[in-house]
Amino acid sequence: MILNVLGNMESFDALKSEFEEMAAAAFVDTYRLDPEFSELENDDRMPRSYSACMDRTEPSMTDQDWENIENHTASAYFIVRNIFSERTRISVAMVTARCLGNLIDKGMITAAKIETAGLAHGLVRWRELITQMTDAVEQRDQKSMLLALYKMFVRKPISDDDKLYSCGMQNLGLPDFVIAFGEDEEPSEQEQIDSVARFEKAFLATFGLEDASEPLTPYKKRPDFGYPLGDLRHNPFGYVLIG
Repeated sequence: MILNVLGNMESFDALKSEFEEMAAAAFVDTYRLDPEFSELENDDRMPRSYSACMDRTEPSMTDQDWENIENHTASAYFIVRNIFSERTRISVAMVTARCLGNLIDKGMITAAKIETAGLAHGLVRWRELITQMTDAVEQRDQKSMLLALYKMFVRKPISDDDKLYSCGMQNLGLPDFVIAFGEDEEPSEQEQIDSVARFEKAFLATFGLEDASEPLTPYKKRPDFGYPLGDLRHNPFGYVLIG
């Protein structure tokens, strides 16, 4: 899992210490600030990158967010390695959310995106989803907790000719979903809108929290969409076909 954050710090020392120590306290001691790609200068590629990654299902980027992205003076990448099982990955996702919320609360960052999903939210939206997750944990509401993580870490729908698919489910230790339409039949705007609920229902059905109203089967064809091995967004768990 790879997290990118922007800010206006002159050193990474405080950011690195705050994030890594909090992650380690939650037993995710492999989370590290990446020194190779993090840089204490403005990266003029970031406005374009965040624009490409912004969540379009529930848009949340504000003028203030874009101003912060444009004027950042530092870009940092946090990377966690050696996560394997579904349960471990969900725990890591929860820790990531808590660490990110801590950085936001302390005013240490001004923007954030999940590189391994190609997904960015506005800072207020990040905080809203993190609060939903922590409240759900306190109330032992598994469904709300998982939905908050799903919205934080999974991008959908992504269109590729006659298919719609999700990206980022590997962050939760699961295959991504794909909806296939008729050959050479591009999904309509309404079908794209409807797919959001279909993806969400399939996600919850995976955990037994919703009845699967549509069949969920392994996507056995070799994907001609998605991301190849080596791409940050590649999902090693493959794809599941909805319907």
